[in-house]
Amino acid sequence: MENSIRQVLRDDEKVSVYAHLSTAHDKEFLLYRGNQKKKYDRLTSKLGQGGGPKDHTDLSSEQLKKWVVNISKYKLSEPETSILAKGLNFAIASVVIPTEE
Repeated sequence: MENSIRQVLRDDEKVSVYAHLSTAHDKEFLLYRGNQKKKYDRLTSKLGQGGGPKDHTDLSSEQLKKWVVNISKYKLSEPETSILAKGLNFAIASVVIPTEE
């Protein structure tokens, strides 16, 4: 892109265009950074006032046992319970990736 600008514009125009782009970039960056700071401040103030999550999730083994309810006659092993506790969006990664496909 820079080469195409060099071919089309004269030297004085290039300086003007680059100055404008730099100014626009800085303005956009400051706006974005300000928005991110506001968002962070809102979130931290909510957490500080107790407006955050009502219950902090306890991931101890007792809590995991409460999440997995075995209604079958089959006794679940610890790894099976652990996998089921991860939820429906959990998927085991393949050991070998089929590169031929």
